[in-house]
Amino acid sequence: MAKKYDNWYVSKVDVTRSNEGRLQALERPLTRPEGSKSLTEGKRLARVSLARMKAMGLENLVLCKPDHKRYSRLLRESNKRNKAKRMTKADIAAIMADGVTEEKKGEV
Repeated sequence: MAKKYDNWYVSKVDVTRSNEGRLQALERPLTRPEGSKSLTEGKRLARVSLARMKAMGLENLVLCKPDHKRYSRLLRESNKRNKAKRMTKADIAAIMADGVTEEKKGEV
């Protein structure tokens, strides 16, 4: 039986060009490693997931080796990028000001 996060998983790599013209690679884990399965069974399940995702039309998919540190790092980075920004009073005031100006335009 494999340890938690020590099994095969599928990730996606997106390559883009930054504003400075540099290439940037962004890797996102798409599946979790199956902790309750053996390594061979985990690899088989990851291959099935990979085949399904490719059949759906997803591109740039990678089957990743079991590496707890790498998977945890990718997961932390992904969570930082997806964290929602909280709305402040200043944001609400700006939205309300835009609404008031649009109402005045409609009255004229």
